[in-house]
Amino acid sequence: MTKHLLSCVMILSLSISLSAQQTPPAETPQAPQAQATPATPPPDTLLDATPVKLRLSDELSSARAHVGDVVHYEVMEDVLVSGVVVIRKGSTAIGTVTQAEHAKSRGRAGKLDLSISYVPLADQEKASLRGAKERAGKSNKKLMATGMAMTAFCIPCEGVWLLMKGTEITIPAGKMILVYVDGDMHLRMDSFAAAPNASASQPQ
Repeated sequence: MTKHLLSCVMILSLSISLSAQQTPPAETPQAPQAQATPATPPPDTLLDATPVKLRLSDELSSARAHVGDVVHYEVMEDVLVSGVVVIRKGSTAIGTVTQAEHAKSRGRAGKLDLSISYVPLADQEKASLRGAKERAGKSNKKLMATGMAMTAFCIPCEGVWLLMKGTEITIPAGKMILVYVDGDMHLRMDSFAAAPNASASQPQ
């Protein structure tokens, strides 16, 4: 009788042990991950990467330009913040000639590189500008590199090749350029005049 009882106890213990091994552990519920909310820009801010449409005011040529020459651009459209004009159409943006090389012999073309610096705001402050929508380190002020590589071709007479002069680079007045505000700029809106109602200027 004792042996039979002992066998039953052992079988019951083994069954409990197997049941415990087969039961999967309860999963711990995970807290939902908080989604990153984009930071809301402060009010009355001229935002980084705001586009500004310009056109070149004067013709530029590698034959006449020099490194450091000031370059003038005309603003083509008003830029508004909260319905107020902060950059006026017709304002003059300022840039610089960063590289200028005359055309040389052996068919080597001229080079003419430009940069963009700033545009005056309607309250006489200055907004920094860059040439690309995304920041690119020290090169973000660069607008255009117009140096042209000479396509190789055969000249029968070496003397003609030595005397042959490359092409000068010319950028015509009126060339359209799209630039961008470089960095957020908080504005004092009471310093700006309210923008005119666009609908009021439409012909009836």
